[in-house]
Amino acid sequence: KMPAFPTTTSSTAAPASTPLSSARGAFASTVGVAGASWLVLRALKRRRDRQRMRPSPLGLEEARALDAADSLRHLRADFSFPEGCAAYLCGNSLGLMPKAVTNLIGEELQHWGRLGKRGHFSGSEWLTYHKRVRASLAALVGARELEVVAMNALSVNLHLLLASFYRPTAGRFKIAIERGAFVSDRYAVCSHAAVRGYGGRDGTGAVIDL
Repeated sequence: KMPAFPTTTSSTAAPASTPLSSARGAFASTVGVAGASWLVLRALKRRRDRQRMRPSPLGLEEARALDAADSLRHLRADFSFPEGCAAYLCGNSLGLMPKAVTNLIGEELQHWGRLGKRGHFSGSEWLTYHKRVRASLAALVGARELEVVAMNALSVNLHLLLASFYRPTAGRFKIAIERGAFVSDRYAVCSHAAVRGYGGRDGTGAVIDL
């Protein structure tokens, strides 16, 4: 069971090598972004625990059997694989191209050429694209539809989040971030700390790696 967070504040950060269980108090008392939750820490701890487990590698026949039993295996045919690539594991950066995207983008280019600026309000109605995926996004993250919106990219959204909610003080300025996070995401976090005068010239001193 996770203990309750302390209510006192402290500007002392847990070093990167400190176990997560020992860093919880420092995180809770120093993080500057609103809405920090012990649920996030618990999820990160569970992921770390899973990473420490090293299951024995599958044999070729066992792997093929698992692939054959996969109910989603037919979706593989919907994507284009780079030449000579049998497995593609870079979905967090640039995923495989869906084969349907060529025609879909072509349709939007035709709308652009035919409608110009009017395409925002007629045809595909670009202005309201985000509303079409609102229900599925809400179901994905367990939120209400009015609480989600599809916009920008992750790094841009991090800048917007920090600009809106990061209000550091001398006693509460640390930001917890996943160790090994994407470079532009880490830069967003560090730059907002630095521009407010925390964490040194590059803001790295304001970061707690989890």
